[in-house]
Amino acid sequence: MAAAGSFLKWAKSEELCQAIGTPKKMRAARQPPKWLERNDKNASLRAVKNAGKPHHLHMATLLLNTGLRVSELAALKWTRVEMSERKGKIEVEGKGRKQRKIHLNADALNALKGLGWKEQKGKDRHVIMSQHGPMTVRGIQFVVEHYGRLAELDELTVHMLRHTFAHDLLVAGNPINYVQEMLGHESPVTTALYLLPSERELAAAVNRISVEAGDPDDDAPDRRQPRRRC
Repeated sequence: MAAAGSFLKWAKSEELCQAIGTPKKMRAARQPPKWLERNDKNASLRAVKNAGKPHHLHMATLLLNTGLRVSELAALKWTRVEMSERKGKIEVEGKGRKQRKIHLNADALNALKGLGWKEQKGKDRHVIMSQHGPMTVRGIQFVVEHYGRLAELDELTVHMLRHTFAHDLLVAGNPINYVQEMLGHESPVTTALYLLPSERELAAAVNRISVEAGDPDDDAPDRRQPRRRC
């Protein structure tokens, strides 16, 4: 449309044609990053558990609770992990060699313990290992994509796990500047993309005010009060 408009404007200036109006360009709807809804998140973790490979489960749990990029996870060494039984943090070198620290919640702590924290702490060794040495970026991507297929998801990538971490933090009410710092974004505008609702969330929102809908959808938090026992 832009090329056609420029051509017609030139043709008019050269008196080759009459003025011809062109339709205004439609602004494309801004699409939110792809993250996992609660049901899909549970399905993917279930697929990893059922495979019986604990190190893969620990790796997926770490990704979902730290928002690490795949390159950051592949490069992570135990020398960058500072933790005790109850708290900890990791130092990450992100894009542009920018350093940041990510505090660890209970799930991330347990994942690192399962990956060998007690035996490996302080050592100059990679956290994510395979039978043949440190797991590569492509190796991590392959593992995550494999479990996406087992969970019968249309798509599952490492970056979707990072997006899920960001979206879950924002939905839980955390300030956007906190999430920006944890993700290593230069601008809060980038982080704000994770506040855009998905199609499923928009559908759930309108259904929650419907008289005919009855019970809330599966993805909405259950806000019903528990029944009292007589």
